[in-house]
Amino acid sequence: MKTDLGWKYILDELLPQFIDFFMPDLYDFVDFSIKPKALDNEFAILFPESKSEDRRVDKLFEVYLKNGKTKWILLNVEIQSYEDSDFAKRMYQHYARIFDKFDREIEAIVIYTYKSDRHKYKKYESKFLETKITYEFRTYDLAEQSLEELEKIKNPFSFVVQTLIKGFDYKETDTNNFRFKK
Repeated sequence: MKTDLGWKYILDELLPQFIDFFMPDLYDFVDFSIKPKALDNEFAILFPESKSEDRRVDKLFEVYLKNGKTKWILLNVEIQSYEDSDFAKRMYQHYARIFDKFDREIEAIVIYTYKSDRHKYKKYESKFLETKITYEFRTYDLAEQSLEELEKIKNPFSFVVQTLIKGFDYKETDTNNFRFKK
C-alpha cells in the first residue's frame, strides 16, 4: 500500500480495527454499535489542497463515545519519505481550521509508513516574544516496530504493518514478487 487509495479504502472499512491497533486508549471510549461517520465532504471543504496530494492520506471521522458525546478523529497516513518542513505546521492548520469552522476538538494521529528516520515530526511550535503555540499530535512509526511483536497481535492492521515493514528493502523482480506474495 504505497499509495493513498489502499489506505483510504481500508480506513473506511476497518476503522474500529484501526483505532484498536493504533489508538488503543481511545478504543475503550468509542461506542462502535453506532457506525463511525466519514467526514470526507467536510474535510474537502476545509482542505481543498489535500486533493492534489498523492503521497499522504488525510481522513476525518466522527465517532460516538460511550458517554453519548461525539469526537472527531483526524487520521494522517504519511507515505512520503522526502523532506516536508511544513508537515507539522500543516497538522496544526488542520486542527485550527476544524476548530475554527466546526468548533470541534480532534484527536489526531500520523502514521509514518516509510523507513527513513528523517522528517517524522510529533509537534508544531511557533513563538515570537511572549506568544507561543505548541501543537502535539500522536504518531506511529512503522520503522520502530518489531516484526516479532506484531506477529503476536490478532488485528488486520498488524498484518498491514508487517507487510509494509517487510517491503522496506524490497527489490522488485519476478522471483521477489512471487516470494513476497507467497
